[in-house]
Amino acid sequence: MKDRIRSSGPVETWFLIFISILIFIFFAILIVSPALSEIRSTSTLALFVSGALMLVLFVRNSAKLLKASSDLTKERDHMASIFNVLTDGIVEYDSNNRIILVNPKAEEIFGVKNEKLRGLDLSKEENSRLKTVYEIVTFDSSKGRQFIFEMNGEKIFLEISTASVSYTGEKKFVKILRDQTRFMELQRIKSEFISVAAHQLRTPLSAIKWALKILLDGESGDLEPSQKGFVEKAYISNDRMIELVSDLLDVSRIEEGRFGYEFKEADFKEVLGGVIRSSEIRAKERTIKLELKEIKGILTKFTFDPQRIQIVLSNLVDNAIKYTPPGGLVSIGYRQNGAFLEVSVSDSGIGIPDNHRRRVFSKFFRADNAVKFQTEGSGLGLFIAKNIVKRHGGSMWFSSELGKGSTFYFNIPLKKEFIPADERPLESLEAI
Repeated sequence: MKDRIRSSGPVETWFLIFISILIFIFFAILIVSPALSEIRSTSTLALFVSGALMLVLFVRNSAKLLKASSDLTKERDHMASIFNVLTDGIVEYDSNNRIILVNPKAEEIFGVKNEKLRGLDLSKEENSRLKTVYEIVTFDSSKGRQFIFEMNGEKIFLEISTASVSYTGEKKFVKILRDQTRFMELQRIKSEFISVAAHQLRTPLSAIKWALKILLDGESGDLEPSQKGFVEKAYISNDRMIELVSDLLDVSRIEEGRFGYEFKEADFKEVLGGVIRSSEIRAKERTIKLELKEIKGILTKFTFDPQRIQIVLSNLVDNAIKYTPPGGLVSIGYRQNGAFLEVSVSDSGIGIPDNHRRRVFSKFFRADNAVKFQTEGSGLGLFIAKNIVKRHGGSMWFSSELGKGSTFYFNIPLKKEFIPADERPLESLEAI
């Protein structure tokens, strides 16, 4: 827009007007000066010519200025129309947290009009909706992007990001509000459907398992070798379905905040040893070396849920074995890091592509190279593992190099005071 105004050449035009004014003044002096009466008629003509030139230049410049003003108005109206139809809420405010401008979507989210908000010192407002606006404006999106509040009895989920802008020599701020309420509701409905389906599947799958077991044990008569082979394949496939249903139920319980934990003093070393022993058979089948890096003198008896931590360890070790080519190495280690026990599971496997890393702990996600390398898998193990660790007051992360392997880490507190007081439903966008 500024380039279009500049291209009309106002500097050159005003320079010509300045020269014309000088010429006009010069010939005006000639006309009124008695000493120069003999050239007065010529000067009068020149004066009129100069005046005409000034008038032409003035009209020309005025037309260009009018066009530039019209272009600016159109550009402003164009930007305003875009601003007004954005599906994200926009809130502009100053360094004192006073509202400068909000768009219609933000008005809809707040339930308050722009005219009422503009210029208010929200920190002093008692109205509940205005208090919510103040909380959103002062929300630190660098520490988390989700903001949850209630309006008319309904829970609203916002994803918030913050940007700074500078104009007229002052620094202003912009909050971008993305309403994720509908998305979260769809996630809830999907989770409920999966939970119901999983519950309904568990009973018939268990019945199928025992029926196949009876056939394999020969309790209903001996089977031919070829028949027994088919039944064994059906039994293994049925077991996989039962594991998937179990994972689905675990996810449903985690999301609803009723997974159930039993925190007690236990020996982490014993839990890890049990996982390693149960994993050795699978490792040997794939000719993968399973290695434990043990550091002596570390406190391994402390308060945690041994059954749930066993799930975490099993998921990480199983994944490491599953995605490591034959002849590879899976290494398990643990150490004390401050007030936490830090555990690592490393492999020499396929690694994780950079563009898939942010989704590694998402439900049902499996990287493309993982699907090609190993077709089996639900994509739920890491989601479950991370939430178990989080419930313990710890965290989980990883490092990876494509084609060379990955290392998954998690830590859990050695003191029970660091364990969260209760289990809560998942309402976080990051948890989905």
